[in-house]
Amino acid sequence: MNWTHGLRRLLAAIVLCCAGTAWAQITTTYDYASQVYGADAVAPYTAGMRTSGWVRVSVTGPLPASAGPIFLRDYVTDWHISDGVRTFTPANSAVMGHSHAYTDSGGSLHIHVLSLIQPGGPETIAHMVGDRVDSVYLWNSGQVTVRVNDRCEGVDPATNLCNSLAADAASTVFASHGDPIDPWTPRAAPTVAITAVPTLAEWAVMALGLLLCALGVRRLHAPG
Repeated sequence: MNWTHGLRRLLAAIVLCCAGTAWAQITTTYDYASQVYGADAVAPYTAGMRTSGWVRVSVTGPLPASAGPIFLRDYVTDWHISDGVRTFTPANSAVMGHSHAYTDSGGSLHIHVLSLIQPGGPETIAHMVGDRVDSVYLWNSGQVTVRVNDRCEGVDPATNLCNSLAADAASTVFASHGDPIDPWTPRAAPTVAITAVPTLAEWAVMALGLLLCALGVRRLHAPG
């Protein structure tokens, strides 16, 4: 029948126009190593200590070139950072909301600042004003800001994490000097996992294909 032939041609046109889309999950592990704290250290930290460790970032790409800020809270999937006294991991800390990165002209991701706060982790429901918290700020300039036993002065409603800190006599706060060399170093080429994702148009094509199959079966079983 002419109408079934036309329907098949329409199906072929839709398939050609609605090409499948795919997203790539790009995962990169960055190592971090600051300079030693030197004369900036405040007890119990010592001059020979430094902040070091790694973070794992997983983003949907490819990323646009020269873009940012790209806020990292939803993209940092794992980390292990030590400031010489405390260790920050997903089990005991959280990524603060202002942590962000930029992309260069080639679309590669460069971390500008990563900030971690304790207590955190899966068992921390929410911070409250008045809570005592520890944090560390890792800058691409090589500067590290160490804050211990600050008082929480404000909470970000989007993350339930303290976003305003105040030091008092019970706090330890210092900032180490920076370095002109970016301390964030990708370990190796990013891992890329590509997964096809059907679009709404593709779901429509699949439904139309099933309909055509049903019509074909009906035609085969039709009398005469």
